[in-house]
Amino acid sequence: MPTHMGLRTDIFDTNASTEDETRFEASPRRRPEAPARHLGRPRREIRMLIVEDDFTFVELVRQFLEHSQRASFRLEHAASLAEARACLPQGKFDIVLLDLSLPDSTRDKTLGALLAEAPNVPVVIMSGHDDEEMAIQSLQAGAQDYLVKGQSSLPLLVRVIHHAIERKRLEISLLERETIHRLITENAKDLIAVLDRSGRRIYLSPSYRRLLGDVESLRGTDSLVNVHPDDAERMRAMFRETVETGVGQRAEYRFVCSDRSIRHIESQGSVVKDQHGRVSRVVVVSRDITERRQADESLRISEQRYRHLLGSVTDYIYTVELDEHGRVRATRHNPSCVAVTGYTPEDFEANPGLGISMVLADDRRAVEAMVAAARKGNVTKPVEHRIRHRDGSIRWVRATTVPHWDDQGRVVSYDGLISDVTERREADDRVRRSEALYHSLVASLPQCIMRKDREGRFIFVNQRFADMLQASPGDIVGKTDFDFYPREMAEKFRADDRRVMDSGELFETVEENLTANGVMHDVQVMKIPIRDEKGGVVGVQCIFWDITSSRQAQREIERREELLQGIMDNSSAVIYVKDREGRYLYINREFEKLFGITRNRAVGRSDFAIFPPDSAQRFQENDRLVLSSGKARILDEQAPHPDGLRDYLSVKFPLFDSAGRAYAVCGISTDITDRKLIEKQLHQRNQDLQSALIELRDARAQLILAEKFRAVGTLAAGVAHQVKNPLQEMSLLLDNMVQEVQPRNARMQEDIKDMRTAIDEANVIVRALLDYARPEPLKLVLGDPNAVIATSLRLTQLQLVGAKVRVKVQYDPMAPKLPIDRQKLEQVFINLVNNSIQAMKMVPESERQILISVRTCVHLEEPSAAKSLGDTTCWLPGDPLVVIELADTGPGIPETHLSQVFDPFFTTKPPGEGTGLGLYVVQSIVTLHGGNIELTNRPEGGALVRITLNPKKGRKHHGEATNTRG
Repeated sequence: MPTHMGLRTDIFDTNASTEDETRFEASPRRRPEAPARHLGRPRREIRMLIVEDDFTFVELVRQFLEHSQRASFRLEHAASLAEARACLPQGKFDIVLLDLSLPDSTRDKTLGALLAEAPNVPVVIMSGHDDEEMAIQSLQAGAQDYLVKGQSSLPLLVRVIHHAIERKRLEISLLERETIHRLITENAKDLIAVLDRSGRRIYLSPSYRRLLGDVESLRGTDSLVNVHPDDAERMRAMFRETVETGVGQRAEYRFVCSDRSIRHIESQGSVVKDQHGRVSRVVVVSRDITERRQADESLRISEQRYRHLLGSVTDYIYTVELDEHGRVRATRHNPSCVAVTGYTPEDFEANPGLGISMVLADDRRAVEAMVAAARKGNVTKPVEHRIRHRDGSIRWVRATTVPHWDDQGRVVSYDGLISDVTERREADDRVRRSEALYHSLVASLPQCIMRKDREGRFIFVNQRFADMLQASPGDIVGKTDFDFYPREMAEKFRADDRRVMDSGELFETVEENLTANGVMHDVQVMKIPIRDEKGGVVGVQCIFWDITSSRQAQREIERREELLQGIMDNSSAVIYVKDREGRYLYINREFEKLFGITRNRAVGRSDFAIFPPDSAQRFQENDRLVLSSGKARILDEQAPHPDGLRDYLSVKFPLFDSAGRAYAVCGISTDITDRKLIEKQLHQRNQDLQSALIELRDARAQLILAEKFRAVGTLAAGVAHQVKNPLQEMSLLLDNMVQEVQPRNARMQEDIKDMRTAIDEANVIVRALLDYARPEPLKLVLGDPNAVIATSLRLTQLQLVGAKVRVKVQYDPMAPKLPIDRQKLEQVFINLVNNSIQAMKMVPESERQILISVRTCVHLEEPSAAKSLGDTTCWLPGDPLVVIELADTGPGIPETHLSQVFDPFFTTKPPGEGTGLGLYVVQSIVTLHGGNIELTNRPEGGALVRITLNPKKGRKHHGEATNTRG
């Protein structure tokens, strides 16, 4: 633009009065506009950006707009397109006044660049060029108006600004409405079609796809071609009538789908008229009512069956004839009386009082009143009462009487109708109990439940809903949503209620709900219509429950899935998923790297397309084994690599769908080639160590036996000298006494016999002691460690009771059977129990307790057991172990003595109370069983003995171990 050094007065039409209406030069003069009155009313503020490099023009516009009485203008100036684009993102302008010719832009690009930066801000072009073609192009590009400098007055500019702002607001509003309408149409379950006057399709909503498939290809086709041939003529006539009269109609008809199936459709037509009032379009909103029609047909058949059944039921009818004095003259009873009462018509005729005598005493007064009223000619309401059936059962009946008169108006008879209503009364009782149960259930359910009438008033609420509103149910009944919720929310609830009552169908949605504390939460809502006995909708029942946590949980699941995906892709293991046919569904990055195939290429292919046939065959056999068993499997597999076959430890497990059917198998394979090589070397070394260990144990056993033989031999010799010789002398003396005692002295003879028996028993004990010193091999048989503990406790029961020691045992019913010498192992636990009893002599009686536990573990998975295993080289990782622990509440063992307790002849007992061989023998027996024993002090006080036995180790030493009693 040319630069102006002075104030220009030709920019606006200065000949135009400030009170003139907006006009351009060469336009006819319009009627003057009355001055705007703004007395006492604040003017609207309009924020305007002027994009103009002519500063004189900007100042002139500012001065003119300061005199405007219609609005208050707050102006900002940008001298270039770059300055304007920097200002616009702040979003603070109501309108832009733009000159197309700027220093940094050309006329054909200025408007587009500005609208791209702020598409929702109205733009008015103020140009110095009276270029009609440019004006049209600017309006088509998005400008609201095009003004020419020098031909525009201030009122015109002000009005153009106001109109531009309003038009832009209407454009945005219209766009939003069109978007909302499109979303509703595309997501509605109802079938929406727009037809021309001939019935050809102009538009079909996406919901038509489930009936017709591709709806886009059906545009321009005859909509009535899919109507069933039997209904087609009727529907064409209705369509023509709608087009001619301009009045939409509702109709039901059969619809032929693209798969040739038949559906029942309910449609409502509406017309769209052009500017001349002529029908131009027909909008048809339809709904698939096939299921409803099927339900109606089922209901109709059910009702027919019910009516047929009801017609087959025969009630008991009787007639009572009266004489002129009102007394009973005769009675007649139809055969149905047998079914109701059990009595025949002959029984009633023989005993006129039978009918009233059957009535229970509590109901007799009401029946007698009904009969008296009938004799007087009065018609009373039916009476329900109880009778005693001939078989002794109690029946409920409904009795009705109808009097008959003669010509003189005298009652001459009355008929009675008695219906057996026992089942109905029982059903009523069940209904009452069911209703009581229903109300109890509704009151205790965690969901909020309420019922409303057609006016939206609450007629029932459960306690959960009342608690949410912090009110009692009585305070809520009779009120509406508007009494508890914000108006906008209450109107939404009311609209949903009307929708349910109008459609008569279930309505489900997820919406926001507000508690009395002002907390907004997401709820799942279900609304159904309430119907009266005639089927009319009288209200709506609503149930909703809080799903805020479940939605948060869903988001957490999605987050975890992303995390799992990241873990799988960064795992060093090979991870993959295959379908039931062996086709890959997923592989991780490690699979891609090791086998040189991308995820996109692998998905959909089988093992035969990736691996050699023999490897692929083995993989698929393993997959089928997992799928058929439905359980996880740990498998050793080999896969080819460029450097040869590699060993993998594969964990394969099935994936199940919601129906519990295995639809895929997932595998996690770890390369164990190097580990297997190391394990092989370790196994060989372990075999060597085990052989050495067996030799050491044999040597140790021989040393133990030699030491025990020496000690026990010395003890046996002493016993023979100290005990057996005196017993022999006593036996000789008894023999002499027998010769001297007279046979008649029976008492003396009896005493000598008792002494002989005592000497024999002592000799048996001495012989048993000598036998105990003889060497004897272990007799290993499979036995239950729990049973060994139980037997040992029974054998020490007398000592435990005498010492007032309580025993608490925790057995392991899953413990495996062990190869054991049961007698030897019982000796171990008897010795340990006796040691604990002696150790607790100084403990208060109330605190004396022995704790025994049996448990099963696996080597290296039980730290406490692994610590006491000793020489673990003889046990392999994964070996099953049985750990038996015995703890007491005694004083424990001094720390300085713990390393010596298993040494022979070491004892902490006073002289004469122990030999020091008990724990030594215990350790020897456990060792010969292939186990370990450890004795420690418990932190809380007392000693703890832990014995660890290995079933596999015991089997290996079966027949090898020997021991010495004692």
